[in-house]
Amino acid sequence: MKSIATLVLLVLSFSVQAARLHPESYYQDLFCGENPVTLKDGTRADCIKDGVVWELDFWDKWYEGVGQALHYSRVTGKPPGVVILLDTVDETNMNVVRFVLLMDYLKALRIRGRLMDRNGTIWKVTDL
Repeated sequence: MKSIATLVLLVLSFSVQAARLHPESYYQDLFCGENPVTLKDGTRADCIKDGVVWELDFWDKWYEGVGQALHYSRVTGKPPGVVILLDTVDETNMNVVRFVLLMDYLKALRIRGRLMDRNGTIWKVTDL
């Protein structure tokens, strides 16, 4: 029974990965230009750039990115930032209003927000 559950989890994880055009590390290289940074508590921020500790996450996991960025900020004492990754055509063509609402939420939490599409184009909230 355990092996069946493991197999199901593996198949599901590969199907989720297959839907992505690029892995998260591709976007980390474009945005950060460096490897993840290991913090003093052993967690790993995607990067520290321009005095901000950044977390990159795909659109469907934005809430994980917010939580991680807040944690990294607490550990480093630097302001938090989240880059929302739009990897698929559906995500890129998503309702802009939803993204603007998310950016308002991030601003309320004092988190810097960015949007990066599958071509590596980056927008700040003020660009929208």
